[in-house]
Amino acid sequence: EAIFLRRHDFTDLLSGGNGWGYDFMQTPLPNAWGAGGNADAPYLEMAEEFEYVDGTSGKLDRTTIQQGLWTTDKLWANKDPRFFATIYTQDTPWKGTLLDFHKGIIKPDGTIQTTDSYQGILANGYQNVNFTCFGVLKYLDESHDVMSGQFSNSGTDWIVFRYGEVLLNFAEAAFELGKSGDALNAVNQIRTRAGIATLGAIDRDKIRHERKVELAFEGHRYWDARRWRTAVTDLSRSYSGLQYILDYNTRKYKLKVINNIDGSVQVPAFFPQHYYLPITLTRTGNNKNLVENPGYN
Repeated sequence: EAIFLRRHDFTDLLSGGNGWGYDFMQTPLPNAWGAGGNADAPYLEMAEEFEYVDGTSGKLDRTTIQQGLWTTDKLWANKDPRFFATIYTQDTPWKGTLLDFHKGIIKPDGTIQTTDSYQGILANGYQNVNFTCFGVLKYLDESHDVMSGQFSNSGTDWIVFRYGEVLLNFAEAAFELGKSGDALNAVNQIRTRAGIATLGAIDRDKIRHERKVELAFEGHRYWDARRWRTAVTDLSRSYSGLQYILDYNTRKYKLKVINNIDGSVQVPAFFPQHYYLPITLTRTGNNKNLVENPGYN
């Protein structure tokens, strides 16, 4: 699977080793920062990208999930196994316990308490509940102790190129050349390995979706959106998080979708000129034949 790796060890970079700061930045509590790393909190929309094992869409009915009470087993039942290997959230097993992101507790009288504790149960979980209530599990080393305070001592290798990407690159090229059968076969090899239903037909959007899920958080998505010229649409929008509110009586959760989690002041935006880099005044000033790229004048 792994073809080209950037090797790392568990010796702190500042001490002459070849470690890096991934575990320190991404792990939930316990973490030397005291609040958990979770530097790259995935959005609810990313969690929804993972289909169910039968191949149906993973998009949640946001009206339905905000009604009644849920267990996380029911909420994420039959999800693509890659979801559980890629993202952590409420009740994800970690270091012998279950992660707790809940924010608020529903008392028997129906009111919600958001501070202190109720009957010995904290109103808020011990994880950082101020983001999306999701974190990146991929690449994390659960056995790694990040309590020493050393920043750059993660020993997980960074995958630069692996066979899964080979298949996805092949599928994309084959489809654009009109070889749909070859593209379908390549994508279905990935889905079979993942433990999810194979596709009966293929199109450009299905290939791009598979790439988004399979290569999630491996450094491809931004550049894919740029080269596909979809970044203006894909990246210029606000995104959502999920709040888990613990019900004291049942220990289930009331769910609340938090909209505009990073766009309440200004919606994130990717402009057409961002498909290119500026040539800059220095270069155009030194060469009168150079013309600045559109949008940078």
